[in-house]
Amino acid sequence: MLRRYYDYNGESFAVIIGGTSGIGRELAFRFAKMGFSIYLIGKNKCKLEDVKSKILAETKVRVIILCEDLAG
Repeated sequence: MLRRYYDYNGESFAVIIGGTSGIGRELAFRFAKMGFSIYLIGKNKCKLEDVKSKILAETKVRVIILCEDLAG
């Protein structure tokens, strides 16, 4: 069972770091299909935009992207 944490609008978010490929990308899609809004963080803006558009094509959730290298 997933625990939901809400912001002031009653919206649940899943924060995905490295959501442009592999496990992170798959998790983003799975959480979106469960109704979570998605906060995608990655290094490549083009890939982030691509994943965002694909999630929006399949679901009606909100997707926010942040292009940032968190390794440094």
